[in-house]
Amino acid sequence: MAITQTNTMSSKDAAVQIDFASSAFAAAVDICSEVTQVEVDGGEYETSTISRLCGLIPFTYVGNLQPFDVVVTALFTDGETTDLHETLNTNKGETVWLRWSPKGGSSGNRRFTGSGVLYRVDLPPLDASSSDPITYQFAVLGSFAGENVA
Repeated sequence: MAITQTNTMSSKDAAVQIDFASSAFAAAVDICSEVTQVEVDGGEYETSTISRLCGLIPFTYVGNLQPFDVVVTALFTDGETTDLHETLNTNKGETVWLRWSPKGGSSGNRRFTGSGVLYRVDLPPLDASSSDPITYQFAVLGSFAGENVA
């Protein structure tokens, strides 16, 4: 499959939104300016294999589809009109809706959308040996899929 450089991208155009109330993203909060990374793990099927006494090739069985674990790294702020960390802590343990688009939110671009339980909101760590901005992570475990931006 041939590709062109025009259709490759960097994260500089990315869009990231979270909604604490609805899958329609009617009250979506644009968190792109605070997010430094979105990591995705999971989404695979459970598998198991069993070896046989007679036979070289084991049998492989496919089980249920596992949820995605989306871990977001964000800048810690204190004193903004609405601090994301504080809002996340208020909604910890609840269902949230999250979507991100590597190429931005323009029509026709690919985005990844889903919902799950906001199961983790880390406290901001401190490091006296670093002058980097303070970041923390939050994580959502749930179902996500790709779609085109309408």
